[in-house]
Amino acid sequence: MKRLSTKFISILVISFIASQLFGCATTTNKGSVGVERKQFMMLSSKQVESMTLASYSQTLKTANDKKTLNTDPAVLARVRAISDRLIKQTPVFRADAANWKWEVNVEKNDQVNAYCMPGG
Repeated sequence: MKRLSTKFISILVISFIASQLFGCATTTNKGSVGVERKQFMMLSSKQVESMTLASYSQTLKTANDKKTLNTDPAVLARVRAISDRLIKQTPVFRADAANWKWEVNVEKNDQVNAYCMPGG
């Protein structure tokens, strides 16, 4: 049996590493607009959701401590109505999003900004 050359082994190792680095996972369905998003997944969905839950909890705690959560019923109702319409569309792109525990809050801030974390 011939001994494998160092060059062959090097090429094999580099090929394996490259396939791992450049391999992408599909995280969304194409949806009605034909968007197909792929990304390199270093963490599982469960790990990401756990980390975001901790971050979200900290964000809420900070907002509570600073008294910056907006409790105006009209503002909350408006933002939640808009969010509900958007949330209903998420299963088109990610079927599992229908089961997320969605939560919408408004923070008093001079900056116009909105964001969503994995898991709702």
